[in-house]
Amino acid sequence: AFENQQKTLEMHAIRLRTDKRPVAIAALSVKDGHVICQFSSIDSGEIEYTSPGDLLFYHMIENACENGNDLFDFGVGDELFKRNWCDSQTELYDCVIALTAKGRAGAVALTGLTQGKKLIKANPRLFALARRARIMLHRKIT
Repeated sequence: AFENQQKTLEMHAIRLRTDKRPVAIAALSVKDGHVICQFSSIDSGEIEYTSPGDLLFYHMIENACENGNDLFDFGVGDELFKRNWCDSQTELYDCVIALTAKGRAGAVALTGLTQGKKLIKANPRLFALARRARIMLHRKIT
C-alpha cells in the first residue's frame, strides 16, 4: 500500500498566522536513518529577527530523533546556522580531470571560482557583503 512506502521528500514550513505566508521552508530526504536537508530558505524580511529558520530546524531535528533516525545532515555548504546546530563536519573535495587543453583551461577556471567562493564564505564580512549584493541583484531582476 502507498501508506507503507518510504517518502522520497518531506517538505516542512513555518507560516505566519496572519497571512499564511511561509517564512521558512526546508525539504528533507530520509534513507536508512540518515536525514538529509536537501534545501532550505528563510525569509530575509521583517520577520527574520525572530529566527523562523531556527524554529523550523528545531522541529525537524526533534521529529528526526523521535522517529529513531541516527543522523541529521544539513547538506553541502558552510553556513553559520549549520555550525550552530552541528558538532561535526565532513570535508568535501572536488576532483577535476582535464583531458584536453580546453579542459585544462576550464579546470583552472573552475578551481579558481571554487577557491574564490570558499574564501568569501570563510570571511564573515565578505560573505555578508556577497549576500547583500545577491539580494539587491535579485530585487533588480524581479
